[in-house]
Amino acid sequence: FLISYGDFFNMLSPVSLEYRKLVENRVYPNSTLVGDPLSLSTKFAVKSLLNSLVSSEQSLESHRIKMKNMLSFNPKKVFELIGGYASNYFSERDFMLYLDRNGVSYSPRDIELLFIRFSRNKKGLISFSNFLDEISPKY
Repeated sequence: FLISYGDFFNMLSPVSLEYRKLVENRVYPNSTLVGDPLSLSTKFAVKSLLNSLVSSEQSLESHRIKMKNMLSFNPKKVFELIGGYASNYFSERDFMLYLDRNGVSYSPRDIELLFIRFSRNKKGLISFSNFLDEISPKY
């Protein structure tokens, strides 16, 4: 199991474009680094983030397993109801309309976070395979 630098960077970087650019454009004076280049506060922050990620993933996996075991759950039907019935994709607008029709209220920021989680093509569309991969149990 290998994690690329890009995947690792995405895991640790802020979602907000403004803050993400600040992190990406930082310059570190390599010539002054002696020994361990990370401060204790940075090490603690990374450890806290990784612990939060593990906890979140464990919770998500529990919900995925519960859904999978529901006899009435049909991923393709859910995908089609969101807006993927005419094609193999649905858009952020389709997603927002689906949430609205079902009385689910999220802030625009929360919807953006969900969409980032589901959208791997970064083109503003969620494919059925990405949707299925995200809602299916991993273990």
